[in-house]
Amino acid sequence: MNALQGIVKRSQLTKQELDDIKVLEDICSNYENITLKLNWSMLRDNKRDSENHIFYYENNVLVGFLGLYYFGRDEIEASGMVHPEYRRRGIYKQLVQTAKEECSSRSISCLILICPGNSASGHAFCKNVGSDYSFTEYYMERNDNTLMDIPAVSGLGIRQAMKEDLDAIARLNQNGFDMALEDAANFASSSLLKGDTLIAELNGTAIGKLNLRDTDNHAFIYGFVVAKEFRGKGYGRNILMNAVVYSQEKMNRLHQSLEVAATNDRALGLYKSCGFVEKSKIDYYELKKGVHF
Repeated sequence: MNALQGIVKRSQLTKQELDDIKVLEDICSNYENITLKLNWSMLRDNKRDSENHIFYYENNVLVGFLGLYYFGRDEIEASGMVHPEYRRRGIYKQLVQTAKEECSSRSISCLILICPGNSASGHAFCKNVGSDYSFTEYYMERNDNTLMDIPAVSGLGIRQAMKEDLDAIARLNQNGFDMALEDAANFASSSLLKGDTLIAELNGTAIGKLNLRDTDNHAFIYGFVVAKEFRGKGYGRNILMNAVVYSQEKMNRLHQSLEVAATNDRALGLYKSCGFVEKSKIDYYELKKGVHF
């Protein structure tokens, strides 16, 4: 069998490939004392058909990796790494170039590079490929495993979303994230297939939603939105508290995590009031079609 060399693309990962990624992640993380955002639950998802995983090998040894993550918008997020001993050889540029080609083949107009906030090499990599800084998020965790005492709000509750909720979820995505209707519907459809969407209802009307992704040791909260006309009334905090309890009781996950834009003071205050604390910072860089590729 020929030795693996250079760029290799995969749509689904074997156990050996996942193990190789983990080994490389540990090497890179320990070298810089950083936490990489590799979205392991998505790496392990073998239901995806697109070539979302880009490897770089030197004589059968994995020395570079870039994972591509699509969330139903006109953009792909990418997170990766290069072995410290193989840097400054153009490997990251080749990984990103392959990702840009993948974006073009899927008619995706924006590639977003994910960079740990304290990674000097990561920022240098992102600048070296010509990307532009876009925004910063805080990664937050809640590690208090005691059940929350939730104030009762008449008529308000959360439940598992069903296929009949597709239109309501799409509207909430569009309302909360300023997404085009088609992108909002795609995001809603893909999240329903994963079975991780919760709907918040007030007297039978959908006023919010969020997603709970089951990871190795905690529940990751994402896609959280409350309809604009119901904000500022305390519903968001109640919904979030109910989601925490849901993850504890239904998923057996005592710890929760989430990400929030560093400039979103209202959301930061909400999450802190529910026991979440900032753990790390994540920076995002953009490469746009027609500008960078």
